[in-house]
Amino acid sequence: MRSACIAATLAAVAKVVGKQHASAVQEPSFRSTPLDVSAWFNNKAAAPSVGPLPNGSGFVNGSFIPSGYLPRGTWVDDGVEFHFPDDWDVLDLDNVRADGQAITLPIPAEIKSLHVVGVGESPAGFLKAETQATIQLRFTDGTESSVSFEVKNCYVLSEESVTDGGNAIVRSARATREWRSLPGLSNKAQVVRVKFTNPLSISKHQDEDSWVRGPIEVHLVGSGIVTVGAGSIPRLMPGDEITVEVLVTPSGNGAASFDNVHVELKGQRGQFWRRRLAHGVEGCALVTDWEAWTEERVDLEQHSALQWYRGAKFGLEEIFIHWGLYSVPAWTDEDKYAEWNNWWLHSEGAEGGTYKHHLQTYGPNFRYDDFIDRFHPDLFNATTWINLVASIRRNLRAIDVEASVTMSSMPDWFNPSYERYGKETFIGFANHTSAFAKDFFAKAARRDRPVTMNNRCGIGGDFHTPEMAEFQSVSPEQWESNVGIDPFSFGYNKATPVNDYRNASSIIHTLAAITAHGGNLHLNVGPTERGDIISAMSTPLLEVGEWLKHNGRGIYDTEPFMLMPELDTPSGRVYFTRNAMSLFVIFLDRPAGIVNIPAPLPVLKGDRVALLGQNGGPDERELSWGWDRQRTWWVDLSTDVDGDLAWVVEIRYATAVRERYRDEL
Repeated sequence: MRSACIAATLAAVAKVVGKQHASAVQEPSFRSTPLDVSAWFNNKAAAPSVGPLPNGSGFVNGSFIPSGYLPRGTWVDDGVEFHFPDDWDVLDLDNVRADGQAITLPIPAEIKSLHVVGVGESPAGFLKAETQATIQLRFTDGTESSVSFEVKNCYVLSEESVTDGGNAIVRSARATREWRSLPGLSNKAQVVRVKFTNPLSISKHQDEDSWVRGPIEVHLVGSGIVTVGAGSIPRLMPGDEITVEVLVTPSGNGAASFDNVHVELKGQRGQFWRRRLAHGVEGCALVTDWEAWTEERVDLEQHSALQWYRGAKFGLEEIFIHWGLYSVPAWTDEDKYAEWNNWWLHSEGAEGGTYKHHLQTYGPNFRYDDFIDRFHPDLFNATTWINLVASIRRNLRAIDVEASVTMSSMPDWFNPSYERYGKETFIGFANHTSAFAKDFFAKAARRDRPVTMNNRCGIGGDFHTPEMAEFQSVSPEQWESNVGIDPFSFGYNKATPVNDYRNASSIIHTLAAITAHGGNLHLNVGPTERGDIISAMSTPLLEVGEWLKHNGRGIYDTEPFMLMPELDTPSGRVYFTRNAMSLFVIFLDRPAGIVNIPAPLPVLKGDRVALLGQNGGPDERELSWGWDRQRTWWVDLSTDVDGDLAWVVEIRYATAVRERYRDEL
């Protein structure tokens, strides 16, 4: 019986003498090694049908995983191979409930990454949608590293370390149902994401021959496809990895499929490399009809978050608003949702803080529906709201969005017609979204209007939505953190002291952390019952917009620096983001003097380093930089640094610098 849910990835690299060419038999490859953890199994969590599991097994909240939805046998995700049971139902124990156990590798080895498949078991139900834990890694030299692990559905955790091997190798290729419409091309181009890694040990950082020096074009080649938009690897330092997008269409010659597809790399000087795909093209099939969607979950969940959405970073609509009858009482205990006022009145009873406040303020005969007569939004001015959002959007970024649909109102749990659903049931979590989504996606393709959908509609969705929380590590899935300027409530709550609200600095620091971990920030404001947005909410938004006008390059359209999203330095915590042209270092504390970053960074001779502009200052200021003998990167910030929110240093790669100056000339 094969039972394992942990895999270590190793790079098996064949030494090729002489120039690489398409006919070379041997080539670098990516290999993962599953680790058998069945000896640590201590819990039963998979069941074939509804009903309690024996002997108190399952999750602490009484639930279990339907075994029919679990992988069986060998399962590959993102190029990493896992071995699961062939038959979950015959096992007495089938998983490891984490309780401080120590799992050791059979033989200590230098590895690139460690991957864990896990699922959370928070006992708090729908009020706590994520489970957070910490995995402690211990190395043979005695050092330790803590990794935050957040799960909602199943995730794959990657803790980057080191390995040996060749230069750029393909880790995986995943086809998506995302398209691009290119000028002069009648068919939509399908997006395939190809992940590359440089498996050489990070200790070879100072050996520039161990780097992949770009730009290198990436093409997918096969009889059934044509590459119509090549990807590009800007550079790849030892130990690093990067994902590039390649656009393909059916070739029209024979069967349209991803069968027997390989990767071809083309350098600037005519170099040519060929890479096979050990697991083929994962994800979906080659799309020949973009309107062909079904109601099957496995089909709909191939839909993915869009390029413009992933790059927007500051939320789907920049801000969202909670405003309704609950804005009249605008009160609950400080650490609760004020927009749930009616829920707290009924669920907590006479001993609850919300009920006591309601009784004292409105009397025993005042019902929640009586707030209708008190809802007088005399200060509401649609133009004022639009101008606020427009001012933020001008400062943030204009996105061509024809329309957007957000969450609906609070379920009317206490209407007699709702009784048959149960008071703690969200109808939206189990509905007819499959039928709606089928037509929604088809219509979007027909109109050439890409759309996206979150995970709160009854199907998996394009992105996850942690609420009043954020992931502390890079997730392989797209995600968006939903938070309010009031850190406890989306609706306006008079019980929250204004000093507890998020200020501009807090919002920017949160945005930097979320961006560095691959997420988006969706920020909420709650107007009063009179329809005005108090200055404690509107002022920080305007200040954040002004900061982004000068520093947005380090946020928009960036990806995590997978090797090291964040670092605590002598100058305070910094976050890293990057795009195809630059690496960005975001300082949360004011940097001063010679600032050291004691970590390997993808920086080479000829790169240009600049401090992006602060409020009222120039857009950027060029800085001196270098490496010391210990390979610690330093940058000179001895001159006065303006601003008081956060500071962004851009390291523009030499190839991008040359292209920019060439364009200017």
